[in-house]
Amino acid sequence: CFFCIALVIVVAFTETKAAKLTENSEEIPVDHSDESEEEDIDDDNIESEEEDNYGDICTVEGVETDYGKFPVNCTKTCLQGGDQLLSNSTTCIYMLNQTLRAMPDHTTVPCFLGSCFHGVCINSTNATSCMKYPVMNMEAPN
Repeated sequence: CFFCIALVIVVAFTETKAAKLTENSEEIPVDHSDESEEEDIDDDNIESEEEDNYGDICTVEGVETDYGKFPVNCTKTCLQGGDQLLSNSTTCIYMLNQTLRAMPDHTTVPCFLGSCFHGVCINSTNATSCMKYPVMNMEAPN
């Protein structure tokens, strides 16, 4: 039984307190410390370490354009902070979220770029094409 022989070799090796390894034709002694001795872990240090604060994670529904990804409307949803307004002057797509959700996936439609102002996407005359993908959530721009 190959497995049985391998098991006997492993057990015999782990019971050995010292072994020799060969490296570049030289024998190097290897000391195996007593396995029953374990390093003490200082739980106080673990608990007292300051946790990293990465801030809140916020997403928006968005579309892909010839100029990159842009949010539809001017509201972001954050895990801790809930719904929040995007900053004024943030580039946005002038489209209702309901219109975006009703579009079939992989659909390209003409749309207008806008600018957020107090939570409202103000329309402009700058038109582009918008592609809706199955996953519409993207990282909030601010």
